[in-house]
This record gives sequence, C-alpha cells and structure tokens, in this order.
Amino acid sequence: MKIDQIDPTNALGQSTAAKTAQSGSATAFSDLLNKEIQGIDAAIGADSTVTPQGAGIAGIGNVMTAESATAVAAPNQTELDAMDNMESILNEWENYAGTLSSGASSSGLKQANSLLSSIEDSVRKLKEGTPQLGKDSPLSSMVNELEVMTVTERNKLNRGDYS
Repeated sequence: MKIDQIDPTNALGQSTAAKTAQSGSATAFSDLLNKEIQGIDAAIGADSTVTPQGAGIAGIGNVMTAESATAVAAPNQTELDAMDNMESILNEWENYAGTLSSGASSSGLKQANSLLSSIEDSVRKLKEGTPQLGKDSPLSSMVNELEVMTVTERNKLNRGDYS
C-alpha cells in the first residue's frame, strides 16, 4: 500500500472548517438559550423577588420554612394517638431485635415469640383503632408497613430462620 500524496494544508483547511461549524452551532445554541431565558424572565415579571447571590443556602432555608409552615396542618387527636401507639410498637420491635441478636437459644426464641405476639396484638389494635385515617394518610401507610413487617417476622420465626 502506497501513499501518493499528503497535503497538510488541505487537512488543516478541513479541520478549521469543522471547528468553524462547531463554533457556529455553539453560538446558535447560546443564542437559543439566551432567548429562552429572556422569555422565562419576561413571563415571571418584574414583581418576583430575586434572592441575592450571597444569600446561599440560608435563603433557601427561609423559603422552605415558609412553605412548610403553611402546608402542614396540626395533627388531630386520632393522629396523635396513632403516633404514640406506633412509637411504642417500634420500641417493642427494638426489644424483639435485641432478643434475636442475643442468641438463638430456646429460651431466647420463646421470648422473641412472646414479644412478636405482643407486637402482633399492638399492630392489630392500632389498625382497628384508626380506620378514620384514610388510605392517603402517611400514618395509614406506616401502619400497613408495620403490619407487613409483623407478618413477615412471624413467617420467618415459624419457618425456623432464627434457630
């Protein structure tokens, strides 16, 4: 295979043409971006507040605090009772996990079984006592998660996963 002629000026001319085309597309993109930003600024209007550049994260914190203060309503008594019950159930879960981690002796498994029965009763009472929470409530979702965890642990314990 033989190379007949190498013309460095031709290769150089092609590469500068390619660079010019890329530069043109970058300029076109920049122009398009500026037009979009100006359109957004015009749509927002002059009455919007702009956070100073030095405000940093403190300005965001103030905005987030103001939004959360208006969006969150005070919990009613049913929700407060449900949260107290869930806290006690989670404490029972900690005791259960501690019992399982202490060892798989027969007395430890018997104690874990009794703790799990207590948790099952507590979750059942919580679920029956809070039907008015509604399906969209985050507390209702947490109660369902507690119930799923309880059923799963019962199956694991009965299956012998911890022996």
